[in-house]
Parts: sequence; C-alpha cells; structure tokens
Amino acid sequence: MKPLFLILFLLFPVATFGLPDKPKPENASRPVTHSVPKPFTVEQGTHANRNLLLADSAMFASSFINARAAWSGAHQCVIHEEIPRNPGRVFRHSLELSLPVDAAVALVSWKLRKHHPQLALSLPVFFASAQIGAAITEYLAGCN
Repeated sequence: MKPLFLILFLLFPVATFGLPDKPKPENASRPVTHSVPKPFTVEQGTHANRNLLLADSAMFASSFINARAAWSGAHQCVIHEEIPRNPGRVFRHSLELSLPVDAAVALVSWKLRKHHPQLALSLPVFFASAQIGAAITEYLAGCN
C-alpha cells in the first residue's frame, strides 16, 4: 500500500502542473526539420563482389578440407590394416562429389548478387559451414 501512495505523491505535481514546455530552438525563423535515418541497405559495389568471392573461395576451400578429412579416415584404416586400398581414391571421390555442387552454388549466388545480395552471400557460407561440420565429424570418427 505504501508504494502506491509514494507513486501517487511523486506523480501528483506532474499531473497537476504538467510537464515543462519544450525550449524553443535558437533559430526560430526556420522550421526545425528532423532528418530520418536511411534504412539499412547493402550497397552494390566492389566490396559486395569481393565478399561474395571470398565466401565462394571459403566454400571451395571447405571442399578440400572435407576431402582431406575423408582421406585421413581412410588412411587410418589402412594403417590399422582394416582395408587394403589406396586412400587417395577417397580424396578424389570426395572432390568429385562436392566440387560440382560447389560450382552450382557459386553460379546461383553470382546470379542472385544484384537482386538478393543477402541470399547470395548466405548460400556459400551455409554450404561451407555444412562441409566444415562434416569434416570435423570425419576427423573425429577416425577409421570409419
């Protein structure tokens, strides 16, 4: 009950007398115009193209990291004499599967760069992160 009376006691002067008036601007002859901030937009230019190329490069690099992880797992199996084969075949097979998909994603992201720049940048980043996650899983699995 006491907090209610305290709030009413503090708000009573404001309710009775009102808030003080806003001070007038120093230059009252001109009307005051407030500038509205522009919404966030992605500017198209060299930085956007550079970022897209960096994202595509990271995606292609993640393909090689994933292929190296597959080779590492196969090589551990050869060391433990569980499989009598060349682990280099696993590396080539992994690249044969992932590089065409990466090229298609890079082409789609390049086509989307003018009208949908956020989507164009997020596609290669998503695929690169998926490949890095798969590579981590293959490294941790060892001989699979």
